[in-house]
Amino acid sequence: MANFCSKCGTKVDPSWNACPKCGTALRGEVNSRPTPQNYTQQYTQAAQQPSGWKSHKHSALALIFANIGLFGGVVFTGVGIIFGILAIVFGITGIRRDEDRVMAILGIIVGTIDLIIGIIVIIIVISIISNY
Repeated sequence: MANFCSKCGTKVDPSWNACPKCGTALRGEVNSRPTPQNYTQQYTQAAQQPSGWKSHKHSALALIFANIGLFGGVVFTGVGIIFGILAIVFGITGIRRDEDRVMAILGIIVGTIDLIIGIIVIIIVISIISNY
């Protein structure tokens, strides 16, 4: 039968001296089942944690802008450059503020590719126009 910490309700081994989650001494304080107040406390803590969109907002926007710039830049170079810059800015903000830094880094990488492609296309167009 499992034992639970009397303070936080975490599942504990009877041989442990303290709860690994809250640090409460367990000798003589272990319950065979968690108390209802512990369930309420756990649900309250879970409700206070940030949800998906809010915790990844800047990173997600960086990736969205990067993709718009990449595919829009094929049609119109200015779109690629503008959305590339937006992707880099939101990616940097996402690295500083969001939980998911991988998405932010991908946004920065693809945004940089957008800028490079946009600049290369502008150089090619200018060289073609100057030859006429």
